[in-house]
Amino acid sequence: MYIIKKENVTTYVEYSSPFNGLSVVEFGKEKKTYRNDIPTHRNNFIVHFVTKGKGIFNCDDKTYYLGEGDAFVITPSNLVSYYPSSDEGWSYCWINLSGIDCVTYFQKSGLLDNAVFAYSYEDIVELQALLDELDELDLSTINQDTFSLKVTGMCINVLERISSKLNEVKNSNDIIKNESILENAIEYINSKFTDNITISGLCKDINVSRAYFTTLFTKKMNQSPGQYLISKRIQYACEILLEVKSLKISKVAEMCGFQSTAQFCKCFKKAVLMSPTEYREGNGL
Repeated sequence: MYIIKKENVTTYVEYSSPFNGLSVVEFGKEKKTYRNDIPTHRNNFIVHFVTKGKGIFNCDDKTYYLGEGDAFVITPSNLVSYYPSSDEGWSYCWINLSGIDCVTYFQKSGLLDNAVFAYSYEDIVELQALLDELDELDLSTINQDTFSLKVTGMCINVLERISSKLNEVKNSNDIIKNESILENAIEYINSKFTDNITISGLCKDINVSRAYFTTLFTKKMNQSPGQYLISKRIQYACEILLEVKSLKISKVAEMCGFQSTAQFCKCFKKAVLMSPTEYREGNGL
């Protein structure tokens, strides 16, 4: 364990951590004014928090323009470069982790799905406090094992808050996505129910699996998408049967999107409790 202190950078380094699952290799803060855009791979899992200024983060084949309140994630699989976007430079702090549980932790926390994300000061308050403590810290006077545990606890707390925020965003995005799926599906059925459409075809057109869509639709509408499609067709059939009494039942079935007269009559009787002919003759009463 040692601490590097220079004019524009303070870094806590611990390459022989007593923890194997999830260990803090280093954490620190830096103000960088020079540009180095040569892409490199990093050995560990790193999260940077931009605290001042603006910069550019290149990750694999994507470029992100970042400023204060933005954070970016680096994993060993990423080819990255990052640098200030102006002569004034930018400042950031970071945590650098390794261990056999890093992939699992980053995956479950949502960090593997978000190369960049927004954070607030409250998310990194413990990191900032420990960085301030490093300015006055004398390693020769402390229990280093205890301090290592403190550092690990700080990083886990920071990542836990970030994970909660990312999951909230994901849940919110999932709700918006699901609402959009349902809106598109209902619009699709309402506009095409007289055609020879199927739920499988609908799912293919809106690019969603049938199992997921059926669960989502049924939970929201209290009926399956197939039941909703049939109910739209039966409702329309009732209107046609009474408005154009000269139409044959087979023609009504065809106009409402049923594949056969037998299928139409079976579905109609199940829904209305009488045959199409009985419904027409009784004027729907």
